[in-house]
Order: sequence, then structure tokens, then C-alpha cells
Amino acid sequence: MKSLLIPFSFLILMIACGNAVERPVGPSQDYGYVQLAVNLAQQVKDGQSTLEVQQRLSQIAPDKLAEELTTDDLRRTFWINVYNAYVILLLQDEPALYEDRGAFFSEPRFTIAGQELSFDDVEHGILRRSKNKLSLGYLGKVVVPDFEKLFRVDAVDARIHFALNCGAKSCPPVRVYHPNQLNAELDDNARRFLQRVTTLQGEDVETTVLFQWFRNDFNDRGGVTAYLQKYEAIPTTTVDPSIGYTTYDWTLDIDNYTSDYLSSPASGPANR
Repeated sequence: MKSLLIPFSFLILMIACGNAVERPVGPSQDYGYVQLAVNLAQQVKDGQSTLEVQQRLSQIAPDKLAEELTTDDLRRTFWINVYNAYVILLLQDEPALYEDRGAFFSEPRFTIAGQELSFDDVEHGILRRSKNKLSLGYLGKVVVPDFEKLFRVDAVDARIHFALNCGAKSCPPVRVYHPNQLNAELDDNARRFLQRVTTLQGEDVETTVLFQWFRNDFNDRGGVTAYLQKYEAIPTTTVDPSIGYTTYDWTLDIDNYTSDYLSSPASGPANR
């Protein structure tokens, strides 16, 4: 991985603060760099050339990017769009990369703010606040890179698991996320996805295995049952359901999009 060049004074600040790296405070309301990430995701969806936006994202000074990503909503908007866009871009150009999924996600694949990053760096490092990938969300990383400390969220929001698209058929659909309506868009995608993949027979529920893979991430809001009820995938009257998880379908699918408009609540869970 290439070394990250940052101003000497900023490096001293990071060393002095250790794990508690302070992010610069600056203007963020024009969504400049965040809008670049939005544009990247939109251009990928529309089948347009992304070379100019990719180049601009790669050349951002890290301290300038940190000055803009001052809230978790801005960080999530930026990094979710970057993640989803690059998954599609890379697999469009070279589908064979998916034959070794471990390497696809763990090796550096794209450059943001001068730093070569992997998809794992973004998902488990930045968006899950330095979680160990294989610990079900219970353990943090032992060693955390300075770049990750600078840009990671302050609090994990499990709805990202219904927003990140890994290129497989079982992944949540891709949409373009916007900083001024991120919360509503995350809720909307979670609702659509969970209602589509969840089935109910009596008190027996079957739903996405994402809940099992990232178990502790979902405990902040009451766990699997609470999420399924909140997003109307099962009725609130379902008491102590028996929950099973579907097998993840890793068939390559890079044309899995949802509409960007916010949907009205659906009629309820599937029963079959």
C-alpha cells in the first residue's frame, strides 16, 4: 500500500492524540467532496464515464477531506457511495476478480485521498469503526491505521449492512445516497430489502444471514426481531419468533439497483 503524505503538523497531531484522533472542524454544508462521491455512484448507475471523478477523489488532500466529513452522516454518505461504486466498476471491468472473493475484498483496489484502500478497509475499518471482520461485531482490531482513525465513524449504524452492495445476488440493492436525506434513505432501503428477503410461517421466520454475520452490530436497537418489526418485515405481534437464516447466494450480480425515490411502507411480510 502506498504511503500517505500529509502535512508534518497534522502528523504530529495524530501521534499526540493516539487512537482518539481529532478531526479538523471546518465547513461542510456545500457537500463538495461528499457530492463527488454521490456523483461517482450516480455516474456508475447511469453508465457514464467516471474517470474524472475517480481522479479527483484520489487526489484530495486527506486533511481537506477530514475538514468536510465532520459528522457520521457525511462520513456514511461518502463511504457507502464510494464502496458501492467501486465494487461495480471493478467487477464490470474484470468479473474474474470475484473468483477469489477473499482477495477481492481484502486487497487494495482503489485510491481515496492519496490512500490505497480495500473494501474491507471501508466496511469494517471506517463504517464499522475498526471491527474485526470475523468476530460477529464483538471484537475490534488490534492495530488501527491512522487513516482509518481519521475517517471512521464515531458510532456504528447497522443499517449500513442493508446499504452496502458486495456484487452478489443476495446483496442489498444499490442506490445513490445523499447527505441531506441519508437517514430516510437508509430506512427505506432497509425496509425494502428486509421485506423482500424475510418470510414468516406461524412463529418461524427466515431472513438474511447478514444478521448472523454481524450479530453484535444489531444489538444496539434490540436485535434481529426488533429490526424485522421496525421495518415491517414481520408483525409487531410476532412474539419470540424462531429465526433462521437463508444461504447467501454469491452469484455475481452487478445490475442490482433500487429506485432512489423514497417508497411508502409496503403491505407487510411475505408468508409462504
